[in-house]
Amino acid sequence: EKQLASLRDTVEGMQGTTLGSASRTEETHHEHDTLVHALRIGDADSAERTAREHFQKAMAIRLSMLQQSQGS
Repeated sequence: EKQLASLRDTVEGMQGTTLGSASRTEETHHEHDTLVHALRIGDADSAERTAREHFQKAMAIRLSMLQQSQGS
């Protein structure tokens, strides 16, 4: 788990925003709206699931951006 956190910190520190990715801005707004709604109604499970999915998608895009910048 420490290695994953370290990798995440490294990748996030090297990349700019993921919002430049095609359609990511709209998708991110939807994810944020879903998260806020879950928090407002007190649905902790949905809020956690939505937040995890949001960060997983962002991390996948960041890794892709990193690979592209390195010519892989």
